[in-house]
Amino acid sequence: MKKASLIVFLVSSLALITNILISAKITIPLVISTLIGLIGFLLSLLKDIRQHREQREFEFYVSEKIKDQQNDDIEDALAPFINSYIPKNEIKGLSETERWEVQKIDKKILLLLQKSRFDEVEKILNVLNKKYRLSFIRKRYGDLYLGTGDFQLSIKNYKKALSLNNKNHVAREYLAIVFSKIALENMGTKKAIFYYKKAIETNELFFSAHYNLGIEYAKMHNKLAIQSFDNALKINPKAERVYISLGQYYSSLRNYTAAEESYNQALKLNKNNTFALECLGYIFLMKNDLIEAGRFFQKVLTIEPDNDRIKKLINDISKIDDSTEIELIGE
Repeated sequence: MKKASLIVFLVSSLALITNILISAKITIPLVISTLIGLIGFLLSLLKDIRQHREQREFEFYVSEKIKDQQNDDIEDALAPFINSYIPKNEIKGLSETERWEVQKIDKKILLLLQKSRFDEVEKILNVLNKKYRLSFIRKRYGDLYLGTGDFQLSIKNYKKALSLNNKNHVAREYLAIVFSKIALENMGTKKAIFYYKKAIETNELFFSAHYNLGIEYAKMHNKLAIQSFDNALKINPKAERVYISLGQYYSSLRNYTAAEESYNQALKLNKNNTFALECLGYIFLMKNDLIEAGRFFQKVLTIEPDNDRIKKLINDISKIDDSTEIELIGE
């Protein structure tokens, strides 16, 4: 209905009802109550018209996004902003116009967070939180406090996000990250181990938490290091650094057979891992197998021909046993 036609219709309707009431000689109170009822009806009608217009605008917006993306996935059209952490089950609980609004606001929040404009982010979130009781808003509060370095407030808000929506997996991941950050600040202490465990409880597939927990146990010569490294490898079997750390742990216990096996696993993933090659060289030095030690050091030198430290090692081996002849690259 066009705006001009609507105005004519409303004015005409009001005039007609007024004439009827006057001609029927109805009492003034009744006229007033009738007019109030009519005004209420008109306001409701105007609200419906506004919502209809917003609906049309939203449908146009979505259709344009679908054309841009050249697909029929309506969820992609509803979430066009990069790094939007609004869970799908929360989006489905909103009206179309509300979805549009929160995504526009979230885009602005993201930009402000990237620029470290935390005061502005907090003001926006405070307004948004009064209007909507949504998990993603609490997740953003967590991001805000993580950015300012207030880990305790960050943890509180990520937990609140999960209490509102247990399927907010990104909030769960970030909660684990905060625990891990606290652990990193307390390396070499029982507090670090405690927070790595909290991170793993929050997200069992958090690779770096398992790996770093293994590092902490290894420093203490605690056999739990092996289990932590194994857990990390279950998540990422191709993580050569885990095999390297396992090798170092076994070497510290003088279990050279297990250490050798770990370093060889690292080399299967990356034959040019010079650290693994060098460590194997040292293992064979410990075994007094100078020829085999020299062979591994020579492989390091093949990859790093300017490594003076390895050249010196090879020379030292040759001096120990004159029968051990190792040709130096570039000599």
